[in-house]
Amino acid sequence: MLLLSVFFIKEVYSEGFEVNESKPTAFIETKEPVSLELISSQPTIQGDTPFTVALRIRHEAGWHSYWKNPGDAGIATEIKWNLPEGFTHKELPWPTPHKFEEYGILGYGYEGEIFILSTIEPPKNFSSDKPVSIEASVTWTACSDSNCLPGEKVVKLNLNDPKNQNSHRDLVNKAMDSIPELASVKGSYKDEHWLQLELTNLGHLPEKEHEIAFYPLTEKAVDGSAKALLIPKKNAGEFSLLIKRHEECEPSASLEGIALLPEIEGSSKSLQIQAKLDKPAKALISFLDKRQAAKKSQEMEGNEAFAFEGGFFLYLLMAFVGGLILNLMPCVLPVVSFKILSFVKLAGEDRSLTAKHGLAFSLGVLVSFWILASALLIIQAYGKAVGWGFQLQEPIFVATLIIVIFIFSLSLFGVFEAGTLVSSWAGSNAQKVKSNQKLLGSFFSGVLATAVATPCTGPFLGPAVGFAVQEPPIFAIMIFTSLGLGMALPYLLLSFFPSLLRFLPKPGAWMVSFKEGTGFIMMATVIWLLWVFTAETSSNALILLLFSLFVISFACWIFGKWGTPVKSKRTRLISLGLFALLLVGSFKIATLASSLVEAPAGTNKEIADRWEPFSKSKINDLVAEGKPVFVDFTARWCLICQANHFVLGQPSVDEAFKKQGVTLMKADWTRHDPEITEELAKYGRNGVPLYLFYSGKRGAQPIILPQVLTPEIVLEYVETYSPIAEN
Repeated sequence: MLLLSVFFIKEVYSEGFEVNESKPTAFIETKEPVSLELISSQPTIQGDTPFTVALRIRHEAGWHSYWKNPGDAGIATEIKWNLPEGFTHKELPWPTPHKFEEYGILGYGYEGEIFILSTIEPPKNFSSDKPVSIEASVTWTACSDSNCLPGEKVVKLNLNDPKNQNSHRDLVNKAMDSIPELASVKGSYKDEHWLQLELTNLGHLPEKEHEIAFYPLTEKAVDGSAKALLIPKKNAGEFSLLIKRHEECEPSASLEGIALLPEIEGSSKSLQIQAKLDKPAKALISFLDKRQAAKKSQEMEGNEAFAFEGGFFLYLLMAFVGGLILNLMPCVLPVVSFKILSFVKLAGEDRSLTAKHGLAFSLGVLVSFWILASALLIIQAYGKAVGWGFQLQEPIFVATLIIVIFIFSLSLFGVFEAGTLVSSWAGSNAQKVKSNQKLLGSFFSGVLATAVATPCTGPFLGPAVGFAVQEPPIFAIMIFTSLGLGMALPYLLLSFFPSLLRFLPKPGAWMVSFKEGTGFIMMATVIWLLWVFTAETSSNALILLLFSLFVISFACWIFGKWGTPVKSKRTRLISLGLFALLLVGSFKIATLASSLVEAPAGTNKEIADRWEPFSKSKINDLVAEGKPVFVDFTARWCLICQANHFVLGQPSVDEAFKKQGVTLMKADWTRHDPEITEELAKYGRNGVPLYLFYSGKRGAQPIILPQVLTPEIVLEYVETYSPIAEN
């Protein structure tokens, strides 16, 4: 309540509190919590020779005053100098402040005894025999645990006075030694969430990571609630200083403040930071910096409850199990079922050949996951916040995936015989192509399976991927490798042990019907992806993409009609040329469609009635009022999310939300949203779905619900933890 009371003092101060500079008297009576004195490094001065004066401020025990930047609620200490004619004044850096925090309100200030230094320079013609008086008018606010008092005082220093020959050289010199040094800043950069300064000449610091305090002079530049991070660079004495950026930081803002370096052998020093934040972050905010910053930020903001536990090998196991479960996801089933069918076709072949196909498929899966992991980590290194399934947030990727699966479906329906064009990609026509093409087909089957698997996040997968992207690249690759091995394991087993397929009928006419049935499943996948594409773009973009699919179907029909081996070579070449030309044209149309993105509406129609758009500030306000909040982190390309929406829309669940007074919020991650990405990372997640329930208790952490919901699960959490239920 102490810092809150300063708001009232600020108002009174701004209305009627003025400094009387003509009288060297105190505004507060002598029993003040703060006492002031002007002292000098020398009792006598002479012309054109600078000297140092210090404003000595002593606080009574339990009291403090404020720094130049007082923080959220304090009032800054101000000094106005009244100098003789011809004298000039230069203020030196103020001493390093302390940070005060109460109920989330930050303040910066001083306790005990401090010295605020200035350099005074007399004019050249000043006579050393002439007495001179220097005055400073000081205003401040002093606060204790129970009270805040504004104060004003004019302090005077008499120099060249035979009656006053007191020297405070030792005190002034000691104060000079403690003022912050000006930092050597090699470069300054920023991205959406972080400010990075490249510091040099820090050879006295151990070459390791340091958590430090940073006190900003620039308002709304950094997040004062989070500590800064010093990370050593390759060159000795060089460190990266990472500071969390304030959400209202101006794009062209400069940064000024004080960095308190770690204590070395019982003593610590401070650096005065001055930098222009005019350079966007490139790759300089590196993997290590971003990873460590994310981890430390999680700890600094009080999210220890969501830190990773169990160790690296536990997450390797979770990734492996998550990969296994991916094979049961609806987005992967069309490809895996067709791959199993290809194993049936190879039933009469040599076992070593079947094993090679299993290995080729597994390699396709692994290479795809390695590429996905590398792309994710590289994009993060360039300052972008991305997560699992990030590629599906790009309309051009979704459009390309639609076209590939659509062509695959037409081949399954028999519109054209893929031959080496498509079957070598999907492994469907294995008996008619050469051995190396067969293996290449199995490889690309694994690639396609991985591509359509990324919209799915099953149990164990979310925490494992979230852990991976916060670790060094080598560990992240190991996590994704375990994920790929888990996904590929069933196919490796079937390829090395074909007898496991004995429950399937022998090859025959049923395989044609099965192939055509799989084509319908693939078409259903196309329809779903078209829905995702529309959510990311616009209705006009959908029309263009549908026209692109029409052109592709015409191209495939031409190739299937005149590209068969029974036609003449000239006819086949013409049909292949037309096919290629129309295919390129369709991709051009799809690229144009992907660029027709509408600006997101202020309120999505889907959530206009009961669900509100995600707002972190509103969640904080609601929780402060003691009201419960349920947050659904979702995306249209996430199939588990869509299945869970049926659960959240059940009448019994909706009635429970209403009864308990729960505010419903939807964090829609269909399109890339840095705020949602950062919020997911706070809870150890790198993808959707994520469900949070804020009970409304002040200071309580939100409860994380399972990724797969049932009405019973939601009702149990809501009815158990909501304020009404507890009362």
